[in-house]
Amino acid sequence: MQETAEELVAEADKQSDIVFTTDAVLISKIFAQAKLNCPLCHLLACGITICLDLLEGLSARGPLLLHRKYIPRTARFGFETLSQSLTPAFGFEVFKERDCDPTWPGLVTKRRLASKVDFESCKDRIQMWLRTCDTTHTACRAPSPARLPTRVIDVGSEAQPVCRLVESGGAAGQYIALSHCWGDPTTVPKTTRETLVQHCTDVPDEILSMTFRHAIQITRGLGIRYIWIDALCIVQNDHDDWAREAAKMRTVYSDAFLTIAAASASDGTGGCFHSRDGGKEYPYAGQRGSVTNIYIRLPVDHSFFDALSAGVQAHKSVQHYPLATRKWIFQERMLSRRVLYFTRYELAWECRTETACECDGADCLATPHNSGYTLAKPKSSFPNTALSVPGTHDMAAKAAFLERWAILAEEYSSRSLSYPTDALIALSGVARAFDTAGLGTYFAGMWEFALPLQLAWRTVYDPELETQGPLPGYTAPSWSWVSSRTLVTYPRFKGPDDLARRLQYCCAEIISITSKPATADAFGHVLEHESILEFSAPALQTTITGLDHGLSLQDWPHQVFDCDSNANPTHLVGKQVWIACLGRRRPEEENWQQDTSGCCVVLHEVGGGFCKRMGLLLPWADQERVFSGAVEEAPRRTFRVI
Repeated sequence: MQETAEELVAEADKQSDIVFTTDAVLISKIFAQAKLNCPLCHLLACGITICLDLLEGLSARGPLLLHRKYIPRTARFGFETLSQSLTPAFGFEVFKERDCDPTWPGLVTKRRLASKVDFESCKDRIQMWLRTCDTTHTACRAPSPARLPTRVIDVGSEAQPVCRLVESGGAAGQYIALSHCWGDPTTVPKTTRETLVQHCTDVPDEILSMTFRHAIQITRGLGIRYIWIDALCIVQNDHDDWAREAAKMRTVYSDAFLTIAAASASDGTGGCFHSRDGGKEYPYAGQRGSVTNIYIRLPVDHSFFDALSAGVQAHKSVQHYPLATRKWIFQERMLSRRVLYFTRYELAWECRTETACECDGADCLATPHNSGYTLAKPKSSFPNTALSVPGTHDMAAKAAFLERWAILAEEYSSRSLSYPTDALIALSGVARAFDTAGLGTYFAGMWEFALPLQLAWRTVYDPELETQGPLPGYTAPSWSWVSSRTLVTYPRFKGPDDLARRLQYCCAEIISITSKPATADAFGHVLEHESILEFSAPALQTTITGLDHGLSLQDWPHQVFDCDSNANPTHLVGKQVWIACLGRRRPEEENWQQDTSGCCVVLHEVGGGFCKRMGLLLPWADQERVFSGAVEEAPRRTFRVI
């Protein structure tokens, strides 16, 4: 028989002496005072009971403490089980709604969340966000007139809810775009060559996934006639059609009236609407006899925007937001004027001006991710139209755009793809947005301007990938960061002066670079063996020892390099590789990159006069004399890297 909350904490308190701690109190004392009709203790006891009900099988071995957790403008409480160390368990928050009797003026104001979610329960909130954005956000203004994508789904009306695929012919109109996880591709409803004609007559409701049905309901409910869903609006087994439409992703999402994101659905069965904790109502009687309805619930999870910015490998607690782990969502989010996220906890809103959430816990959204650009105002990472006039870009503007591209590259690399060969395609829309930034020609994830410095990208070691083999298929040339299967860090520049000095002390010289597109999309997939970087740099040969990716070099202490493959290159042990110097530390600088004396790219020959990049070597600063003598002053050599 399961113990009651009171019995549980009473038994825990018997087993230990009373513990005195700042801002904490024994839960048993709270229950005791609640029985003596202390209103505050009764309120807290209700919150504690909610938490304990979720802890099935809890067997405390120490006193349970209620601890006040300091969060600005938020009345939030949590409790901990005290044993040899404090182990956080669950918490709850106490709040009141707007326009209530101010019996407790210090209590935070938030919105209640409906336990059962459908479109009607969230319609008012969605329309309020849309209305505010339309009337007050000049940065979010829609293109006039917006053109429909090549194909869209006509969702019909409430009276005649029949869906069909229509060819737009470039007509103007409003439409909603859907961002979602496919999951198993074999289970996703699709338009194919075989079903195209049928879908133009009718898209049967019975073939639609839960996510598609919910998205169509939302579209109808908002009075929008069309929705764009990739699986249904692109002919999936027609390579030419897929390539043409993939190249249009920038306008598909940027021109959409709204993008709906099924953030917590790992596949089509997840849908947009989720049951959630609606909290409990508690009438709180003040000292003057007035009564205020106060609400208690488990804290609403606001880590969603952190997950969006950090991705799956940099932010491991994203299991509740599978959409945030996908590379495609990166582009869809960044290109959309405004996105409505349906998470398992609440609705969230993001436009070019602000972020907001359904519970009004906006304080939790105000702390930007350390990228500095993409959390609070993600579209600020894009080139400003005023700076996008050809010929007007100075060094300061270029440095700023390269810094922004570095941030985007790192965030993009932290995500995954079902088909790794789509890596450049899923980035193409964002790359197109940067094409007017004055950075020169785009080459498979890299920009022509300051290209030697951009070659100094490096991978972040992930032990989970160490035993995995190379990616299937061709992703990108080895000199591009897009070829990496794990998180990368990209060179950063501290303003125009820093960029200019780094270029001055750069040792590598670009001779030529080609990156031949595989389709008509100049920003999409490229052809293997036809994307070649030719450069010259001081270089010497050394041998791979195979120990922790180590390199042995005559008269040079053992060095370790960051291997791009994220796995020990055992097949190359004992073979020679080239170390090509990209740059050296400036004399006036304390460090060039952390505590390093320079930067070298590691290459190995693959035949036919070509090389492939293997990794990056950053010699330690205390080896500067050896580094300068051995590598920087080595004879220059020309490399052709694929």
